[in-house]
Amino acid sequence: ELSRAAAAAPVPGRPRNRPELDVILRKARETGMTAMSGVVLRGISSISVPIFGHAGNLLATLTIVGLESVFDNSPIGTPAQALLRAGARLSERMGAL
Repeated sequence: ELSRAAAAAPVPGRPRNRPELDVILRKARETGMTAMSGVVLRGISSISVPIFGHAGNLLATLTIVGLESVFDNSPIGTPAQALLRAGARLSERMGAL
């Protein structure tokens, strides 16, 4: 009973329906990245960027994680900017335009 209730409980940052997912996808397209805090593990933040192939297809994602208390996961933060550059270089090496 408890495990079912825990599984059904909403997780902050995790979309519960298609409109919420669409908001996350739109923001990811605008910034070129996704940033989450406490979604997978409480107290942990992450930033992910896509790696694209020569046909523009998604090949992989590159992700960095850190403690919420000290990790800046804002799109303009140093970690995000470094990850965006690394993702762009990897995509270029994989043949993306």
